[in-house]
Amino acid sequence: MFAANNNSANALDTANTGLANGTQASVLGSNSDLKSLSTENLFTGTSSSSSAKLPDLIIEKPSEIVKATAGDKVTLTYTVKNIGSRNAGSHYVGFYLSKDDKWDSSDTLLGTNSFNKVQSLAAGASTSQTKEFTLDQNIKTGDYYVLYVADDWSSVKESKEDNNFVAKQISIRATSSPDLTVRNGDAPNTAKAGSKIKLSYTERNIGNEDAGEHKVGFYLSKDNKWDSSDTLLGEKSVKGLRANKDISRTKEFSLDENLATGDYYLLYVSDNNNSVNESNETNNFFAKKITIQGKKAKSSNLSFNDTESPINSTSSLSIDQNVEKFASTSSAPDLIIDVDNDLSPERAKAGSEISLSYNEKNIGSGDTGEHRVGFYLSKDDKWDSSDTLLGYDSVEPISAGEYIPHTKTFNLDSNIASGDYYLLYVGDDQNNVTESDETNNIVAKAISIQGKDVSPSLKDAKSSIPSASSLAIDVNNQDSLEIEKFASSSLAIDANDQDSLEIEKFASTTYSPYLTEKNTIATAAATADSETELFSKGKKIGSKR
Repeated sequence: MFAANNNSANALDTANTGLANGTQASVLGSNSDLKSLSTENLFTGTSSSSSAKLPDLIIEKPSEIVKATAGDKVTLTYTVKNIGSRNAGSHYVGFYLSKDDKWDSSDTLLGTNSFNKVQSLAAGASTSQTKEFTLDQNIKTGDYYVLYVADDWSSVKESKEDNNFVAKQISIRATSSPDLTVRNGDAPNTAKAGSKIKLSYTERNIGNEDAGEHKVGFYLSKDNKWDSSDTLLGEKSVKGLRANKDISRTKEFSLDENLATGDYYLLYVSDNNNSVNESNETNNFFAKKITIQGKKAKSSNLSFNDTESPINSTSSLSIDQNVEKFASTSSAPDLIIDVDNDLSPERAKAGSEISLSYNEKNIGSGDTGEHRVGFYLSKDDKWDSSDTLLGYDSVEPISAGEYIPHTKTFNLDSNIASGDYYLLYVGDDQNNVTESDETNNIVAKAISIQGKDVSPSLKDAKSSIPSASSLAIDVNNQDSLEIEKFASSSLAIDANDQDSLEIEKFASTTYSPYLTEKNTIATAAATADSETELFSKGKKIGSKR
């Protein structure tokens, strides 16, 4: 409740009220009409000594990146410092690319995961951090600014809100290089040691410059990574490949007859000798799984002597039998989802657009049919019927050993409540594919979502309410409201004012309930000589004697 000073006007400060921004509060006085005001408009400054006791976050020592090329990786270093006189709670630093040194809605977040979390920071303390980004390959040549923004989501109330960011100029030029890739690699799923196999594939230059003469190499590997331990099977010479063009080829060769039975990968590696200087040197190879049956073991003769006599502890038995080594193969597919942590968003706002990038891989030995990848929002990292479907990708069949990169963009529901969630990437979420392992189809990534703002309001219950009466509330909000309070005899708030008003916190999820006994907002009776005043940013908006 508000306990009004009988000889002072009631000036309310919402700085530390605990109720959400937008809530309307009312003061009731003796013989006074109900006066309502919104926390959006209430004068929020306390005395000069009180307002100074707040945190104040700034960015120091931002790294200098003078030039970069579209598609490059850039590393940002900086320090966040609290120059205020109170501790700052946890918050996030955001990073933006801008055409000027001002931070506004036209600026673009650097990458999908564009925030660094800062834990609580004591007054006068600082923390140094690093953030790495890959610049979009499609950025146009030009001069830009990298913006470092402390407390990007305004989680911390500060004594000064206009000094949270710094801008550093950067000159970006578009890429002008070839970029060779291999796709649609095909080969038999199984083969025998010593046999001939035929490979087909497509090589494409996805860069914006022609590629010169080079080779495509073919390797046999025990995993789907290309390194010095892999065995070269053969090479195919390429005269050159123009920008944004592709060429389809085949290559035939014989497997070593001494290969051991087992699962392998055939690697197709474009420009395996590094003859071409490319904009991206990490996307040159394609992996295709193959099962190889090794040579049969030689026949062995096992002999048991004295076949007619009874067998006892000292006797031996003769038998002539051929023993062969058998290899068993499985032809079932097995789908997994691979998500780069840097490409999964950590934070988002309700109603905003998010983009998910991932690879779906078939690590089994059989091809899949058509299926889909589903995306769900969950309160935990388990996939069940309580989770919410956000969208899905329809996927064409994936051959054994192949993977397909995907990006899916969709809008979050604008009514999602604030909180911590998980984004679930679920391969074959409709169970259209029979797999050798049905338990490894899900990847869960944590995400924090900020729900939409709500603006609760207090409404007049009557045109005139006597002292200590109840008033109606119309609010749909779970937040609490705290009101900083002063009793003053003038429009100015100064050290002479009395901190004498009190209010209970309240929250409601229904419409137009009347406040209960503890939730009643009222003032003590005003004397005949006193005047109750309400202020909006220093202007009197109502009074009653």
